[in-house]
Amino acid sequence: MEGTVLHCCIAVIQSSSRWLSSPMPDTIIPYPFTLYPSPFPYHEYENACRMQYGINKLIYRLASNIDLLDSVLLGLVDCDDFVRKLQDISQQIQNLPYKSVAEGCIIRTDYMLQTNVNEEHFHKTRLRLIEINTIAVGLGGAAKLMSQWHNQFISDIDPTLSANLPSNESHDLIINLIYESWKIYDNVRAIILFVIPAREFNIGDQILIENGLMSLNENIFVKHVTFKEINQHASIDQSGNLYFMTLEVAVVYYRHGYDPRHFENETIWQSYLLLESSRSIKIPSIRYHLAGMKCFQMKLNFTDFLEKVYEHDQQSYYDDYRSVTEESFTIEQAATTDYLRNKIHVDPEGFYLKQNREGGGSVYCGKLLNDRISEIMEAKQNQRYFVMKRIIPPQYTNIIRSSNGELKECLTNSELGIFGAVISQGSNILYSKCGGSLLRSKPCEKIEGGIASGAGAIDSVILIKD
Repeated sequence: MEGTVLHCCIAVIQSSSRWLSSPMPDTIIPYPFTLYPSPFPYHEYENACRMQYGINKLIYRLASNIDLLDSVLLGLVDCDDFVRKLQDISQQIQNLPYKSVAEGCIIRTDYMLQTNVNEEHFHKTRLRLIEINTIAVGLGGAAKLMSQWHNQFISDIDPTLSANLPSNESHDLIINLIYESWKIYDNVRAIILFVIPAREFNIGDQILIENGLMSLNENIFVKHVTFKEINQHASIDQSGNLYFMTLEVAVVYYRHGYDPRHFENETIWQSYLLLESSRSIKIPSIRYHLAGMKCFQMKLNFTDFLEKVYEHDQQSYYDDYRSVTEESFTIEQAATTDYLRNKIHVDPEGFYLKQNREGGGSVYCGKLLNDRISEIMEAKQNQRYFVMKRIIPPQYTNIIRSSNGELKECLTNSELGIFGAVISQGSNILYSKCGGSLLRSKPCEKIEGGIASGAGAIDSVILIKD
């Protein structure tokens, strides 16, 4: 059983210092995972899967509407140097005489369940949007393998329960998106670059993707490179073709570059600009990256914004977005609206402070939330954050196996990610698919549940009646 678990949960190779006090170069550490799947309401799961088709279209429309993209980012650009530099690159490449052959994006839309506080319907839950991830979306391979292992485990206990375990195509969706991009580039000798950090702790997930690509076509060659290596060995010819050493590059797949800490010097920014300036298909392109900023999620409740996104009336999309967005407020509203200030003062633990940047995370301030809001206003950083009503998810007992092999039974709550994939070329969508999910569960006392930090665990879904 133990060997199967380690295989299913994928090795983490060359771990970072956060995993071990004295990391060795080739340390193999399994992801934390749950011993059995966690319950998730059937209707809410189906809703999340169905809505992903509309979210694919939303992200595509944002990425392809440069004026709308820039107008929403305007306030964030003024106070966030990282986003400003991303937008600068986006604007620079618009003036080039050549364009990317196409643009790709792997999307993961994350949700949690909000427990209904209405006593009459306390057992009910509502799906709530957490964020839409558009860059370095990982763990698709781990998610699929975890689903398979849970299925085997549950089938051994009670075969009738396996019918409640949904199939998981997350890994296949990621592989197929990259493969289709490579085919669209239409050069069988061109390679695929995986852009990774210098010290990558999540290499197992990437190896699964690489192996999957080579199983589809033996001519595919994948090269794992850092931004530093891009600076040293990459170049663009007069036609905009990207080369790494002497090899033409068809696809650039980013697993790095989504956090300001990844850009420690100007050389890395120049490497990023070089990649984005080429004809190679980027996954994601910089415009798809920008479309994942959380400031766009704040707009999903506004009909005038959605009408700018969609060319024709798409009322069903509007209703979908409204049904999953939790109450949220700008920093100005939280600081100047008496009713809201009093509400935060009385119940500060009922709110989160969140960054508007993609992947910015949640900052839970508790009783200091009003003070933190005042500090943000005084520093004129109000466009970097927003306030969101706290989500109180249902709790379920599970057993988590940590990376060091310890087993702990605890109350957990979960975050569901639904995968989507898009390839576009100008005003046309060439490819749009949805499929598969990632469930991450964490002990209830934890605020953040990231797998990389060790706080969360890879899980899978067992569907239950609403």
